[in-house]
Amino acid sequence: MDAHPSCTRPAPVLHLPPRSACVPPGRPRPVRIVKPGVVLMPIPVRPFILFLLAGALALPVEAQTFRALDGEAAAEIPINARTGYGSSLAVSGDRVFVGEGGTALRPGAVHVLTRGSDGVWAASERLQSPDEEIADSFGRALAAGAHEGTTWLLVGAPERNRAYLFRASTGQGAGAWELAHTLSPDEDADGFGAAVALDAERGVLAVGADDAGAVHLFRVGADGAVNRVTGLTPAEASDDATFGGALLLAGDRLYVGAPGDREGAGSVSVFRSGADSWDLVTTIHPQGSQPGDRFGSSLAADGTRIVAGAPGSRGAGAALLFQAATSGLTYNLVGSLVAYDGRPGQNFGAAVSVSGDETWVASAGALHRFHRDGQFYTSSARVALDTPGRGMAPGGAVALHGDVAVLGLPGAAQGAGGVALMERGDDGAWTQAAVLTAEAEVLPRIVTGETLPCEDGRVGQFFSCSNVEILSFLPISDIGGEEGIRLNDTWGWHDEETGREVVLVGRTNGVAFVDITNPNNPVYVGQVLKTEGSPNAAWRDFKVYRDHAFIVADASGEHGMQVFNLRRLDEFDGEPLTFEPDYTYRRIHSAHNIGLNEDTGVLYIVGASQGGETCGGGLHMVDANDPQNPAFLGCFADPRTGRTGTGYSHDVQCVTYRGPDERYTGREICMGSNETHLSVADVTDKSNPVAVSIASYPNVGYVHQGWFDEDHHYFYMQDELALMQGLIDNTRTIIFDASDLEDPQVVGEFFFDTRAVSHNLYIRDNLMFEANYSSGLRILDITDRENPVEVGWIDTAPTHAAEPMFEGAWSTYPWFRNGVVSVSSIGEGLFLVRFADPRPVS
Repeated sequence: MDAHPSCTRPAPVLHLPPRSACVPPGRPRPVRIVKPGVVLMPIPVRPFILFLLAGALALPVEAQTFRALDGEAAAEIPINARTGYGSSLAVSGDRVFVGEGGTALRPGAVHVLTRGSDGVWAASERLQSPDEEIADSFGRALAAGAHEGTTWLLVGAPERNRAYLFRASTGQGAGAWELAHTLSPDEDADGFGAAVALDAERGVLAVGADDAGAVHLFRVGADGAVNRVTGLTPAEASDDATFGGALLLAGDRLYVGAPGDREGAGSVSVFRSGADSWDLVTTIHPQGSQPGDRFGSSLAADGTRIVAGAPGSRGAGAALLFQAATSGLTYNLVGSLVAYDGRPGQNFGAAVSVSGDETWVASAGALHRFHRDGQFYTSSARVALDTPGRGMAPGGAVALHGDVAVLGLPGAAQGAGGVALMERGDDGAWTQAAVLTAEAEVLPRIVTGETLPCEDGRVGQFFSCSNVEILSFLPISDIGGEEGIRLNDTWGWHDEETGREVVLVGRTNGVAFVDITNPNNPVYVGQVLKTEGSPNAAWRDFKVYRDHAFIVADASGEHGMQVFNLRRLDEFDGEPLTFEPDYTYRRIHSAHNIGLNEDTGVLYIVGASQGGETCGGGLHMVDANDPQNPAFLGCFADPRTGRTGTGYSHDVQCVTYRGPDERYTGREICMGSNETHLSVADVTDKSNPVAVSIASYPNVGYVHQGWFDEDHHYFYMQDELALMQGLIDNTRTIIFDASDLEDPQVVGEFFFDTRAVSHNLYIRDNLMFEANYSSGLRILDITDRENPVEVGWIDTAPTHAAEPMFEGAWSTYPWFRNGVVSVSSIGEGLFLVRFADPRPVS
């Protein structure tokens, strides 16, 4: 009998030998009770309490990753929460606190959530630093507690080396919060505010400075005055121990996590308060721990025990439980919580929270709930939310208090972040009460009527640059994109009759048209939406011929190739229009890309799939000379290329050849970027196309896209995955000498000083324009064809580091008048820029 599908994802349990059978959901699962004293895990400590966890399987929860925006088999990359909303959480009484301390374009904040008289949770207040500034990290760490009618909230802002103490009367509504004190260290303490803890009853505040490796203690007096008591440093720890990275105040003790200690094995130091000092009791180093365990990354109190997260333990993570010995001077390991389906990189134990008999442990893309009956944990479940969709998997942060739980959703709202609130009923069952998401950070519109120069490495408020000026910028919302819509391709149309110029911008749900005749004052004219019935597409591509746009989309079912007469943009009368395509070519369904030879009017659809004449994913050739009656001409595919041996082509440039190889002068040559190889084909005779050659280069990851120089002598190529797969260390462009089309040779590789993924490049005269994801637009002078020189750049995604990810500049079009260049940036919008050439005119 086949196993139930859910049995492929067992519920998290303690580290035990594999079960002999899987019990599907809906069938009772026995809970074994393990007697104290029985060793179940290979840790050289004799536990006096051991736990077994078993329980009904929860529904699978989507991991916090997204499919690569390009590259057929690209590795999944974590979505980066842009605002930090939900990465720090606290609960006290009837208030939930949500930190938003990772903002890059606005000040950080703490959102106070309360439950209304109708039982609905909503944000009631927004707290910010009294000296707020953009990206001030306010809200990076939170701690809350209540005592004698007052609720206290401690907020960390480690980039400012500050912490802020707020107070409000318990039960009061909006506007009741006031700043009680701004805390700062007496001396330099980098990272002050990275972690915070408070004991409202005893009036004790702890603030970690993990960069400096110190913890600062403060006390709130009866009169409300806040005074610094002392600073604590580890007895022995390395410089990168991150001492103070996690804090817990419990009774008269302070627990300080140092997850970077001992080459990342981690440690937890225990301090006890005296009459006028805090003294070190012991430092916990779990026996058998290994570098990379990161023990002490998170801390919580479970009655008389502490729970310490070790998210790197055995590659998957664990939460270790310790209890003080009778003397109170040492701590014994009494058990370990792990995910039964643990996998490398899961980060189980990244956050822990305890309330009563419940312990919740967060990991990457999942949250596990453990139930304790007395001294024994007897069951577990994987928390599943009622709200489906990408980014709606919990992970990274959790806070419990009484019958309220709040979970971080780091991938919600396109990575801006979100939280889910859950409530426990009288029957002990937890149900979802609400989901709230962050307001995404949006770069402000730049349409001033003037050009913004690049000065001192900056252009405008947010963009770093070198020799590139901004003519204008339109965020996605200004070109018809609703929430959740992202960009992909860009191309251009030159109206030979009127002289106007129009940018075509690919969106996940269609194509936008922007009139840039005055590039300092662009006008959004309208859109053609995706074919009815097709899904949104991360991949949309188009070319322009004879005043028509030819549009394809990948992974889009029966989308076909849309044909749109661009002269219909004349219908624009001031309000953006939605146009229907003039014709839809149905011989293909989905396609990844489309090439064009403007000399012959032949389109080359590549990467076709999901039905129709796919041509093995190779060249599907179409005569577009009668634009609204395109005619199929034939197929070409070289089975020596492509990952599946079908000749799949990811991108292609086809030209009427006029390069140095005289054997092919005047022939129609296609240069295919075919996943595994460069494919050179002579397609002059569409009924009998010929494979001329294939070529490779060092450290192939994914042959993505390329373009000829103006002389058809050199071909420059991008590889999308080599850097992500660790085959190279920096962004790279490969240089082929194609003077012999039957044997192209690699003559060089240009390496940038960034680690962004390379994507699309185009060449105009002696300049190469590269859209390289998180490092933005890069410009190379290729006057010396084999020795390019970087001469300009602009970072179009300032909220992302120039590291491997699929965010930022997707594509560029450099053939507008007066040096105007369009750049489509995936999550940002449309940039119109120009290279400000600093070189003297010869």
